[in-house]
Amino acid sequence: MPVRTESAPVGTEKPGESERGVVVRRGPLVMSLALPEAWTTTQPLEPVPDWEVRTPSPWAYGLPDSALGSARLFTNDSTSDPFDPSHPRVELQVSMRTFPGWALRRGSAGPVPEAMAPHSGVAEQVSVVTLRPYGASALRVTVFPALPALPRAMGS
Repeated sequence: MPVRTESAPVGTEKPGESERGVVVRRGPLVMSLALPEAWTTTQPLEPVPDWEVRTPSPWAYGLPDSALGSARLFTNDSTSDPFDPSHPRVELQVSMRTFPGWALRRGSAGPVPEAMAPHSGVAEQVSVVTLRPYGASALRVTVFPALPALPRAMGS
């Protein structure tokens, strides 16, 4: 599978005037957090059962201001379907910070919290996460709280 890695010219935008948070875009593609999906039947009614999808992984991340400057782009030239969930045409690796104040509401991600001031309860743990095109998964987080950049460590 020929996969290329390069720096990623990506940007953010506000999803709407009244919306909180930011959306990550790569050209015309809106990018979403890549989450593993755990599917279970909730009502095994035939001929079409009801299904529920959840993720066993963390999903509540905020996007620091400086994160996109170091994002890495992976392109997969061996697929013709840009939205293939097992091999999407593009993926971004971005450093994000966990956002413990963002919780589920009625089984879905709750409203995107207001952006927070530096060091106001947002975990300092940074994780490198994968973003893929919005259409490449059934379970997705697409709007992220905007966070201030992490301070540089002394001597960096």
